[in-house]
Amino acid sequence: FHHPNELEAEAAEVGFHIKGVYGVEGPGWLLQNFEEHWNDDGRRQRMLTIARALEAEPTLSGLSAHLMLVGHK
Repeated sequence: FHHPNELEAEAAEVGFHIKGVYGVEGPGWLLQNFEEHWNDDGRRQRMLTIARALEAEPTLSGLSAHLMLVGHK
């Protein structure tokens, strides 16, 4: 349950060198009928395009329900 900028700070504090923080699913999870959209190939491709475009945008990372931090020690 991190705020997007807390995750990066916490990992850096314990010695990780951060390569990036990414939104995993983008804003698609907010759709009321997600499965209907996901099961339609055209809609799924649009959702994936949007997720990829936003995954590394720091000001929008909170739109994803899950974040992934990539780094090394």
